[in-house]
Amino acid sequence: MRRLLNKGSLHRIAITQRRSAVRRAAIGFLIAGASSAFAQTTYIYYDVTTAGTIANVNGGQIFTASGASSTGSGTFVAFLKLTGNGASTEGISSDSSGSAPNLMSTVGASGTFAMTAAQLTAAPVSTIGGVSYYSFYFDLNEPQNGNRYISLDSLTIYSSSTGRTVWATSLADFTGSGTSGAPNNFPGANPTVRWSLDDLQSDKYSVQSGGDRAVLIDTSVTGGGSGSGDMYVLVPTSNFSTLRASDYIYFYSQFGAAGTVGGINYASDGGFLEVGLVTAGLTFTSLPSNVIAATAAPETTPSAALGIGLAAAGWLRPRRRQNVAVASV
Repeated sequence: MRRLLNKGSLHRIAITQRRSAVRRAAIGFLIAGASSAFAQTTYIYYDVTTAGTIANVNGGQIFTASGASSTGSGTFVAFLKLTGNGASTEGISSDSSGSAPNLMSTVGASGTFAMTAAQLTAAPVSTIGGVSYYSFYFDLNEPQNGNRYISLDSLTIYSSSTGRTVWATSLADFTGSGTSGAPNNFPGANPTVRWSLDDLQSDKYSVQSGGDRAVLIDTSVTGGGSGSGDMYVLVPTSNFSTLRASDYIYFYSQFGAAGTVGGINYASDGGFLEVGLVTAGLTFTSLPSNVIAATAAPETTPSAALGIGLAAAGWLRPRRRQNVAVASV
């Protein structure tokens, strides 16, 4: 005789069947996306580890050069100071410090601040091939041994009339795209993108498909160590033609996230990393002639499809995406 089931038993069976259906669907989604997930997406890198090489990216010029004897205050104004020796480090040049949350890996007001429009426009201009540029330097402070390499994984220059202290705990909050995280629901800087290493989406921080770039650097090319400009980025002055006198300039930058490329580890292994504006005593009249071609490399983590499938199946907790040069945090 067939056993009769009460309502409770029927309910439990129905729940079990629904859970099984969800798990099967998740597994199917996982399998369907596995080929693209394990194939991995790619980012584009520019290898400037050889002296005399240069990357031309979105109109900006990126190269290593011994442009000055020191990165002292008479020649440079450092406005973004990042903590080093952490494999990957990132931050933005907001004045937030103390009780306000510093954005990502910035050191704070002692070495990080939003630059004024007046400071930028007063800086010397390098005119090369009929194009005028503002010059920004990078003091990368990597140890001069096998760990002397580092990657520049993201760099975006913003302007905003909101400043100088933007309280935000993520780049999404800074751009005004975030929904939480900033004290008192601060709306963000709602900035204008003046130049970026990556091709960004309309939210001003996410990277477009195929627009993810990194620069590979050997700090020994210029002697390395603290106190010298290891790399320069020249950005056309025309990118700032609509800059208002009330604007502030914010730099977002990420280093060391490329990991190992071609058998070389490009993680951040040194002390503080500083980004600054060339303010006196240095202009460039020519650029390196060996222009680097873009090269594709795999991302360091599988694509999102794998993570979504695992999460749907109940096997993976959500965590922050760590792909190279992706500016969402």
